[in-house]
Amino acid sequence: MVRKLEGKPKVLAEESSVNVKSWDELEQKIALPELTHTQYSNGYEIRAAEDEIYIDFHELPGTIKDGQLYVKMTRIYLTIKTARNLNNAITGTLKNIK
Repeated sequence: MVRKLEGKPKVLAEESSVNVKSWDELEQKIALPELTHTQYSNGYEIRAAEDEIYIDFHELPGTIKDGQLYVKMTRIYLTIKTARNLNNAITGTLKNIK
């Protein structure tokens, strides 16, 4: 369920996986991860706009159905700040791989 929040709410939604009473307290807690999707990717495409980027992760070579090539794809939207943080995390991780 998606709820549009306007302003700073006083109480988090009941379906939250973290037991907190205010947004200020949220920073002190760690949300429990819930893996909802996994996909192998051996190809990608990155596009940027002024305030966000998106990455399309492709599962190549794809499959042929009814004479058409279909490629599974997952699109992830990121803010510029999050994209920079992801870049730094990947770069740091790759430095540790021999």
